[in-house]
Amino acid sequence: MSYEHPLAYLLGIEGIALLRAFGGEYDREFVETRLAEVRRLLDDTSLASAAVVVDRIGTAEGYRAKSATYDDEPRNLADLIPEAAHAANANTPAVIVWHFQLAEL
Repeated sequence: MSYEHPLAYLLGIEGIALLRAFGGEYDREFVETRLAEVRRLLDDTSLASAAVVVDRIGTAEGYRAKSATYDDEPRNLADLIPEAAHAANANTPAVIVWHFQLAEL
């Protein structure tokens, strides 16, 4: 069993970037931006209670569990997020569609 906390993951990613900056790969602006992002993440109350406890299972057991409902799930963007599909069909830049998709999920 493991404890997965999105805030811990995001802070870890920011930490890796800061370590690379400490090693000389990035400038002051980069570091200050990363530190501001860390402060923003720590202030985000929606992340405070987003952790989950996860049971690890083997590949065969995972496949059996997923295969029971696989065909019941939406398979395309139009079913998942109709507004994002509409934006994609209207030639909206992919980055905007992806951002929209993340906000909706």
